[in-house]
Amino acid sequence: MGTANTGWFDAGSSPTVQYYIALDCSRASTSSKTVTCSYSIKAKLKSSGSTLGKGYTIAINFSGGGGSSSKDIKASTDSWSGTTERGPWTGSFTFESTGTSTTFTMSSTTNTSTSGKFSDKTLDCSYGAYATAPSKPATPTVNHSTSRIGDTGLKVSWTAPSDGGSAITGYIVQKRRYTSSAWSDWTQHSTPTATNVTAAPTSYYSGMLTTDQLQVRVAAKNAVGTSSYSDAVTIKMTGQVMMKDKDGNERTITSISMKDTSGTSRTITTVYIKDTSGNSHSIVLY
Repeated sequence: MGTANTGWFDAGSSPTVQYYIALDCSRASTSSKTVTCSYSIKAKLKSSGSTLGKGYTIAINFSGGGGSSSKDIKASTDSWSGTTERGPWTGSFTFESTGTSTTFTMSSTTNTSTSGKFSDKTLDCSYGAYATAPSKPATPTVNHSTSRIGDTGLKVSWTAPSDGGSAITGYIVQKRRYTSSAWSDWTQHSTPTATNVTAAPTSYYSGMLTTDQLQVRVAAKNAVGTSSYSDAVTIKMTGQVMMKDKDGNERTITSISMKDTSGTSRTITTVYIKDTSGNSHSIVLY
């Protein structure tokens, strides 16, 4: 909300009229383009011996930002004399703006050539910033496109989008299996600087299979609202085979060799296992 006033100023001659004009402008809400300006007008004759009799009219005009208004302050049936302060006369007008302030021009319309006449009097009035929800974030990235089931450091990152004029207050991260149409929240950030999440893939879903693919998307929030969700990044899942050595220590099997019928050693790169439903799943060896 912003207020501004002209202070008392002289206008015209024979007689000279003094005016005091105040403006008070405000935006309906941060996310609204609509600005309402209320005005108040006071007037008086400058000289105690002056008279502005019946038959004379005065109207004050406002324009700026695409809005305008006019207010009659002296009717032809009124008679002014002396320095008595008159008014206030009040009114308002609205317009749309994505800015933060407007310069308003004021003038008087009279049926005399000089009395109370003025033009191009200006006032600058502010009314607060306009803002929207943040822009749609770009597609997130991952620290590697393929993740093993046992990974503890899968990192999904994104770049902060345009905040729409209101500071980003957090992010919503959603995930789903590639074959699912339903998204669900994975985690929610409450700080504008958090533009990544790091966790084991199994924190997305338990019972994850090596043939699974995960999708992750992100949206940004501010005081106005929530952005559209980003396009999804897809993460392929792989597995690893673990065995214990003679000392009981777990070791990752990186290769398995067997001899073919001719006695030549062959390296096995993929092992297939069956789940409890009898479905085969491949395990890629590292």
